[in-house]
Amino acid sequence: MIINDNYETSSKVAGELISLDLKENLIWGFQRTINREVIGSMLRSIEQEKPFKPVNLVQFSRNIYFMAFLIDDEQGKPDGGHHRAYAHYLANKPLSCRIVNPKWIRRGTIDIRDLVYK
Repeated sequence: MIINDNYETSSKVAGELISLDLKENLIWGFQRTINREVIGSMLRSIEQEKPFKPVNLVQFSRNIYFMAFLIDDEQGKPDGGHHRAYAHYLANKPLSCRIVNPKWIRRGTIDIRDLVYK
C-alpha cells in the first residue's frame, strides 16, 4: 500500500463531473500497458450500460486532459483510470470524468488511445 502524506485517495477529492467524448478530446496517462481481459470485461459492461466510477482528470487546455495520480481506496494503489478510458474509447462511448485540482496532476507520456496490451 502506498498511501502516505504525499498521496490522496480518490474518494477524498472533489470536482465537477463531466461526460467526455474521447474522439474529440485527448487524455494523457502514465501507464503504458493494459490487460486484455479487463478491457473485454469492461466492454461487456459498457454494452450493458453498467455505470463506472468517474476517471479523475486535470484539465490542461480546452480539449487536453491529464490523468490524476490518486490512490484507489480499496486496493491502496494508483487508480488512473487507464482501462476505463481505453474501453470507452474502443466502444465509442462518452467517459464519465471528474475534473480535479491540478495538484494531483501526473504529466502523462502516452495518449490513452496508444495503450498496449501486456
